[in-house]
Amino acid sequence: MIVQGAGPIPAAGVPYALSARVGGCERADSGVRGGGDTVSISRTAVTLAHSGLLDDLFGFEPAVSGRYTLREIELHARRFLSKFNSDFRSLLRENGVRLDTPIELGHAPDGSVMVKNDHPHRKAIEAIFSEHPELRNEYTKITSMLTLVEHARKAGAFHQAYREDSRAAAARYASLFTSSASVGIRISEHGTDIVLHHRTRRSG
Repeated sequence: MIVQGAGPIPAAGVPYALSARVGGCERADSGVRGGGDTVSISRTAVTLAHSGLLDDLFGFEPAVSGRYTLREIELHARRFLSKFNSDFRSLLRENGVRLDTPIELGHAPDGSVMVKNDHPHRKAIEAIFSEHPELRNEYTKITSMLTLVEHARKAGAFHQAYREDSRAAAARYASLFTSSASVGIRISEHGTDIVLHHRTRRSG
């Protein structure tokens, strides 16, 4: 079970998933602070939660066995991001890659980590992930966890708004039905930012 917690999580060296610059890390606002709603998941997912497989997937054990809160998932994701940030910057220095131009990371269609912006060292950066699969896997785990949190919060906000005014909610959250979003990471000499990548869904 994944439960939505209330309020922002204290800083842990990386930005609050998706809002104002704090400690050198910029935060992009999701517009949702969460409530007390429970996110419904299938029986299969419940079985996975109690089997311990989600512990391996997320990389941590929840405070209550089988019960993952969005706050916990986000907190641990940002802790993992703090270490990833340190390891990745060390490898950049070893490979002579400067951060004069920010690096915006994302996923390619084949699941590999790619540089999404026009960067003079794109090939060298992407090679780092090819040569260090553990770094690639860590990036994928972190961004998947943060993407899950973002989607769950927006879905919770939509359902709350829908109960109050269905027509207004459908208009306000239309992007939930017309586009998909995933989390990426931007690394620069000024800090590390969590960013949202939007992609319009194809109709038909």
